[in-house]
Amino acid sequence: MHHNIAAAMRCFLFTSFFQYFQAEMNEASDFHVHDNIVGIHLKNGATANFEEYHHQIRRQVAGKGHEVYLRDIKHAKFKEMPEGIQTKIETQDGKVYEKIIFFYN
Repeated sequence: MHHNIAAAMRCFLFTSFFQYFQAEMNEASDFHVHDNIVGIHLKNGATANFEEYHHQIRRQVAGKGHEVYLRDIKHAKFKEMPEGIQTKIETQDGKVYEKIIFFYN
């Protein structure tokens, strides 16, 4: 039973992360991916970066501080595509979560 609760919690965390990431893109004026860092250009002129950082996914604005959105990941890969960002995240135990974060301009 404990394993099922942990798996459900992890699924919830990834679903929440992808929803937040999509919400951020919905507010973007533009975006780019460079060196596996996603730069989301916000309408207020700031740029929010999403990146893998010490086995975490973090969001950082203007290079100051950061917010951690996922922990205990093995690897994250962000790929720029015409429709948005292909996101692939592997957990420490080898589970892979993939999602395309769409850009609606």
